Amino acid sequence: MSFDSIDDSGDQNLLSALTGLMGRFNIGDDGQLHYFGSQSNYHLMNSISDKSSMESTVSLQRRGLAAVERMGKNVPLSIALQEHLLELYWTWQHPWNYIIHKEMFSRAFRSRTYDRYCTPLLLSAIFALACRFSDREELRTVGEDPNTAGSAFFEQAKILFLYESQAPIIATVQAAALMSIRALSDGQEAFGWLYCGNAVRMALNLGLNIDCSQWVTSGLISEDEAEVRKVTWWGCFVLDKYVSTLDIKLPL
Repeated sequence: MSFDSIDDSGDQNLLSALTGLMGRFNIGDDGQLHYFGSQSNYHLMNSISDKSSMESTVSLQRRGLAAVERMGKNVPLSIALQEHLLELYWTWQHPWNYIIHKEMFSRAFRSRTYDRYCTPLLLSAIFALACRFSDREELRTVGEDPNTAGSAFFEQAKILFLYESQAPIIATVQAAALMSIRALSDGQEAFGWLYCGNAVRMALNLGLNIDCSQWVTSGLISEDEAEVRKVTWWGCFVLDKYVSTLDIKLPL
């Protein structure tokens, strides 16, 4: 028997076992994929989720929307105006700030259902930026002042973020990144750095920086979801470098 004919599956299994000790993906209490390091007891949990855990993020979103209503910060917007702002976003913001998977987001938006790819928070963050590219006065807090375009959506997003960030999903990470850019465009440097940091930390918590190809192979997540995770992580990475350059702070 030649050495070339020896089955190396045992070595591969050993390698998988050793790398597994460094940490692994698991389903958190919020029903989302999380990455738990080797020093965390959470990585020993079974990767099983139930319907009740999936409801935590939805419950927080509802509480956030209720808070927006109570505080009088809700911004009503027709479907036509929403589509107008989305078109502006895809045309001017998306090409250089690639952090949202357009196809997956658009699929959820067209179905008028909120999921991990399209949430009220993410829509608010998108609109807060897209308004900057529109000359329509109804999108401004002060009609004659273009600098106030999208300010109402940004205030709405801030409230929603306080709730959704308690059980973050991929859309929460994307929203925080967009809110960072919006804050920086307003000259709010501290807020910009804060939201950028939140986006990166949530991305790490969700394991967006980890290769999840084996999860795709095993059928636990789809190829589309794996692509969304990848796009979101690299979007956060680039934003972190950008903000660090502006603020002379250490990047990742």
